[in-house]
Amino acid sequence: MIQPIPSDSRINITRILAILITTGIIVGLIYGLYSLFDSDGSIDDSLEQRVITVEVGDVIDSTSIQGTTIFPNNSLLRFGIDGLVSKIHVQEGDAVSAGQILMELDEYSIATANLSVAAAQYELYKSHQALQQSQKLVSNTAEALHSMPVPVPDTNWEVANQIVAAIINRNQLVDDLAAAQGELDFLVSPSEFDTASAEVEYLSLQLSLKAVQQDYDEMLSTVSFPNINELDHTRARLTVLRHHRDNALETWERMVAITKSQYTQEELLEMFTHNFAKVVTIEQALAKINAQISLLTSLPSDELVGLQQAKLSHAVETLAKNQARVVEIVAPHDGIIRQIHVTLGSSIKAYQVVIDLVDASVIHVASSINEVDALRITSETRASVTFHALPGYQFTGQIVNVSNTPVGNPSAVSYEVTVAIDDTLEANETTANRPRIIEGLSSTIDIVTLESKGVLRIPIHTVTGSMSLPTVILYDDESEIPDHPITIGNHDDYWIEVIKGLSEGDQILGVNLQSLSDSSVDNLINITTRGNR
Repeated sequence: MIQPIPSDSRINITRILAILITTGIIVGLIYGLYSLFDSDGSIDDSLEQRVITVEVGDVIDSTSIQGTTIFPNNSLLRFGIDGLVSKIHVQEGDAVSAGQILMELDEYSIATANLSVAAAQYELYKSHQALQQSQKLVSNTAEALHSMPVPVPDTNWEVANQIVAAIINRNQLVDDLAAAQGELDFLVSPSEFDTASAEVEYLSLQLSLKAVQQDYDEMLSTVSFPNINELDHTRARLTVLRHHRDNALETWERMVAITKSQYTQEELLEMFTHNFAKVVTIEQALAKINAQISLLTSLPSDELVGLQQAKLSHAVETLAKNQARVVEIVAPHDGIIRQIHVTLGSSIKAYQVVIDLVDASVIHVASSINEVDALRITSETRASVTFHALPGYQFTGQIVNVSNTPVGNPSAVSYEVTVAIDDTLEANETTANRPRIIEGLSSTIDIVTLESKGVLRIPIHTVTGSMSLPTVILYDDESEIPDHPITIGNHDDYWIEVIKGLSEGDQILGVNLQSLSDSSVDNLINITTRGNR
């Protein structure tokens, strides 16, 4: 017979059942939360089992840097004469055309320039007349010598006196040159005898100094009241002897050093500049006097005509320079006034820069790039440029220079890079299709740093293992083959090149980010990053 359960036992059973149910609920909640936030297996099955086919395509990696527009070509405009600025027709920032007058000098300055041109024309006229006279003299002399049965010297005492004076002067210059050359040779190429003589001179002065010093010391120690005049005289002798002794020592040591070839030719030239210059000066004077004697002792000849022709050529050049001197500033090409260096009424010197005119037809963008990308780009690297102030416009660019000198600190090394805008575009000009571009605009440069075309590629996120030992999960005949080794090459933010280990049409398992929504892609990237830590 079944006994009824006491009421206390029923209460205990009820409590136990309640505890069990509560525990089950808590365990279920914990398991649900764990499954929701688990970092190792949080990818949906539909994502994990996606099959991706190995394909042929391009792998292109690029970088974006910020830059500023510059105009690299400019002309520094100058007047060719001194004067006062009387008119300035432009302001900084103005766009000008070739041939446009930009600045003028006052009338007095222009008149002075015209006077210089007239003087040069007169000198040209005189040179031309002198050449004709020389040619006529040569012709007459030749005819006279040809008609004479016996040449009769034509004594010209004024010329004879000039010749005698020139010969005396030449002889003196020859002696002076020999003496100066001897002094220089003694300094830069001392002989053993000269070095020994310098040493003997130094030792002799050293002994004399020692003897005088001894007399001076005895005079101070033995005489209670020495003669002041004698003391002063002895001290003066000591000073002079020390000076000569030091000079002799310096000369001897220098000669020894030169003998041992311890000085370069440049150092010797700097050390004995005065002596070298003296020799050169005498040589130039001697050459001049020889030319004078040659001219005085020769009859009018082709050399004289040649001299007059040279003078005529010099007069022609002088006239051309005077005529070419700029008396008003005219724009040599289209451009923009970058800077005006003078003001109205300024006094300027010839060839002083007064206007900086930039050539606005060539536009560059200057920026800096990190050390890794600096080694990848060349003059053939593709680039595109967009300007922050010109939304909707994009221009092709060409790398024209990558500096070899780094800028910045060691922790963030970068190199200056210059990009030329290839599009036919006139700065400071606005049309329906061409915007205005000025110097200093901020821009973004997109540069292709790596490019592999027509290669096998797979999504970079399907690669397992490591970058040094990469693997994939191969899917073959509905079977998974994990840790299949591959060899990889270049990569961008999504694709990676497969060099070896896979063929076109092979299938692998992974997640194709292109088929996912943005939120799914971000989630997968975060999960992959956490899983690889």
